[in-house]
Amino acid sequence: MFNLSREVFLDDTGSTTEAGIIMVALASFAAMFLMVVTSDPVKAALAALVQRAVHSGG
Repeated sequence: MFNLSREVFLDDTGSTTEAGIIMVALASFAAMFLMVVTSDPVKAALAALVQRAVHSGG
């Protein structure tokens, strides 16, 4: 019969590495998102959207 020892399930040696890789990926994504959101075309589009909403008068 196939017997798995408890050590197989309790092995967490890769968790620190995985967390580090995820943190680097998230930081990279955040930096790219910030660059896109603060770009001139996006700022202009958001400003136009706000102006249209303000002038629509509801």
